[in-house]
Amino acid sequence: MRFDLIVLLIFLLCIAISDYKRAVIPDAYILAGITFRILYLIFLKSYINILKSLGSALLIFVPLLLMTVAYEKKTGKHGAGGGDLKTLALLGFYLSPMETLVILFVASLLQITAFKYTMKQVLPFGPALFIVTVIVTVFM
Repeated sequence: MRFDLIVLLIFLLCIAISDYKRAVIPDAYILAGITFRILYLIFLKSYINILKSLGSALLIFVPLLLMTVAYEKKTGKHGAGGGDLKTLALLGFYLSPMETLVILFVASLLQITAFKYTMKQVLPFGPALFIVTVIVTVFM
């Protein structure tokens, strides 16, 4: 497994624990993850991959943000949390858009299944993202 993916999983574990315990995903974890990835790519002299990573993160973040804003305007209900969107952007910074979308889809299915069995009103999404990312990165 690539070294940067191991570091990503460590950041995601911190995010999952924070989201589970406090329902908050600190920006510091997201910024640290992005900073590490940039420094790692600079160390490898892989400058073009910095731009690819940024493009991948934006390709994930912007449409999800727009859908969340549209949902909240239309329904008046809270959509996806900002921390969840930023965590998905972090995933996009490390992984391809397709891998990130697979993680999003499977984590959403996991959330729906967990909601059905626990009947909780609010379930943190960070732990689901962590679990599914571990599975996806192991089988990549």
